[in-house]
Amino acid sequence: MSKTLEQKIQKLQQDYLDQLKLLQEKQDWQSIGPLGEQLQKSIAALVENHQEQTGIDFKAVPFKSKYYRHIDCTIDLDHFVYDGDKSYFEDFLRNPIIADASQSYSSSIPNSKKELLKRALRLSSGMAPKIFKSIDRCKVRLGLNTKIDIYVAQNPSMNAYCYPSHEGCIYILVTSALLEKLNEDELTFVIGHEIGHYLYQHHLLNPQMIHHQIGQHLTPSDSIRLFSWGRNAELSADRIGLICCGSYEAACLANFKLSSGISSDVLSFSLEEYLRQYKDIEKELNSGDATMEDFYSSHPINPMRVISLDLFYKSETYVKMFHTEGSFEWTEAEMEKKIHNFMTLMEPRYLNSKDEISKHIIEFIFLGGLCVSSCDGEITKEELEVLGTILPKENQEELFAKVKFWSVEMKMTALSEQSEKVMPHISLVTRCNIIRDLTLISLADGELKGKEFDCLCHICGLLDIHPSFIDQVINSISYQEAA
Repeated sequence: MSKTLEQKIQKLQQDYLDQLKLLQEKQDWQSIGPLGEQLQKSIAALVENHQEQTGIDFKAVPFKSKYYRHIDCTIDLDHFVYDGDKSYFEDFLRNPIIADASQSYSSSIPNSKKELLKRALRLSSGMAPKIFKSIDRCKVRLGLNTKIDIYVAQNPSMNAYCYPSHEGCIYILVTSALLEKLNEDELTFVIGHEIGHYLYQHHLLNPQMIHHQIGQHLTPSDSIRLFSWGRNAELSADRIGLICCGSYEAACLANFKLSSGISSDVLSFSLEEYLRQYKDIEKELNSGDATMEDFYSSHPINPMRVISLDLFYKSETYVKMFHTEGSFEWTEAEMEKKIHNFMTLMEPRYLNSKDEISKHIIEFIFLGGLCVSSCDGEITKEELEVLGTILPKENQEELFAKVKFWSVEMKMTALSEQSEKVMPHISLVTRCNIIRDLTLISLADGELKGKEFDCLCHICGLLDIHPSFIDQVINSISYQEAA
């Protein structure tokens, strides 16, 4: 990209950030969406004009993220990141309020080494040779030049965590169960996955922390998409894990053990049967008759992780880089598109759709959020405007005028009537998405109060979802944080 064009784009972006901050300070939530759309159009016009003058196609120029730890490894991190992770990550960190919260959080993180030594045992190569062989394999495959400290804590569940780096060291905690039940190849995948979180600096966008610190300043759409990014980020980390272990079978087996909580020594493991199960899940998610409520909520990413790994392993991106036997099945573009299409089954697609059913769903979410927000008192004008950002602009004034003087009973009646419009046309997966999104909106202020929970339970009844799903959504947030 030419320096002149880059400077012009940077000027547009800086102007956007300045205006965005002003709008957020004024709580002018309705103007944020159009401002972002105008930025995209302005940049597109600049690029198109420059392309016409120079004949250069800038779509072919690779974009290098300034946030990734390129300096710590020799592989091209931008080449392997999942597109849905990178796009969300860059967009969120361009938001000045989120960026400020991230910087504040990063500067306040306690020393990881000191915290880990308080409650875990630091391992040495003499104490745990298996896991240190895994670390060495990761370093070789990634060209990693960063020190890694590994800790173990007694815990019957299998899990691993990557802590923010201090003094140029990666800190990883594994549970005792994980260390006992995984073999070297499987451990290499898990350690590589955690290194992936470090290299992609995923801790800069901790959804739980951002919700806790600035949830009240986020629009509902941003709140929902923040957790969508959390799911996408796992796919990037999984790719690094697969690169490290070099064994697709080991990666799948590690996923099997982590999701089931049991060792393959107890069950006779068949990779073919395991993959067939996930292909069945893919069909279920794509069907209108899905019956996956419990699995969907308890493990929000596992089906996507297995199928996405399968697509990545058979892609041009992986095969050409690591010279595996056989030809690739998918180009990089085809792989990313397939994964995107599958992941969007868990995304709030109705927020961007213009069809009639999506409009009814958006109005249902607006009314549901309105009921939850006002169930313990009056909703403020500011809260109403924030909630209204999910509505199409042409619907806002009409709905605002309607609900301004409604009692709680009138709001609940309108919500019930709206549910009758959407129920015949939406699948179980979409209904689960709606409850998940309403729960996330309710958690924006950092807690879910008793009356809010009761109201969400009522909404579950309207959508024929068991109320325990709310607890599972909250648990799945913690699960994403630990994965």
